[in-house]
Amino acid sequence: MRGTSWLRVLVATLLLLAAAPATAGAASLRPAPVVLLPAFHLAKLTVNVSGQTSAPDCPRSGSFEDWYLNDRPSTVFRQVCQDRLLTLRYDADRTGPVPSRLSEQQGVTVRLKEYGSTRSAPFYEPLYRSLEAAGLRRGRGIRVAGYDSRLTPDLGGFLSRTRELVENTYRANGSRPVHLIGHSNGPLYAQYLLTHRTLHRRPARLPLTSPGGTP
Repeated sequence: MRGTSWLRVLVATLLLLAAAPATAGAASLRPAPVVLLPAFHLAKLTVNVSGQTSAPDCPRSGSFEDWYLNDRPSTVFRQVCQDRLLTLRYDADRTGPVPSRLSEQQGVTVRLKEYGSTRSAPFYEPLYRSLEAAGLRRGRGIRVAGYDSRLTPDLGGFLSRTRELVENTYRANGSRPVHLIGHSNGPLYAQYLLTHRTLHRRPARLPLTSPGGTP
């Protein structure tokens, strides 16, 4: 993710798609709304810690944010502490389904910060600005379906949460089909969404980019 050439290509491609009518017979050339599924570790997570005992040499309570290129890293929780507290617990009892055997460390809760907002994934700021220049509005025609990259898309409420965001975006934009944008790991989550949950309306187009990631 160090280079930016892929982002320039993505922006150019999406501007062409966004400027096109959502349907062949559409009279309006208003850009179609987009929902972005970001790459691995690019959605902001807020981690709250309350009385944890799994890492005795780390603070028992407090909070920190976890996301790539975090410009305000915690001064309380060292990186090794963050990693230990974010490591999922696994119950070896095989009598239950695998999803039910995974859990957070005791005293740790994790949530997506500012879900749906472009603020939740600031890495894509050049993309957001380009889409705004094409006529889309943040919070209405540009939305971000972030996810906890520690979890597979069958965990953590990904399906219901993302379906609701896509359909709300559809309704907020005059029932116009939504373009799903996936980057790196994002296409895997988009594919899972489309194959495991019926949307009331299918996206008009599904631009997916995967430099060094998902084919």
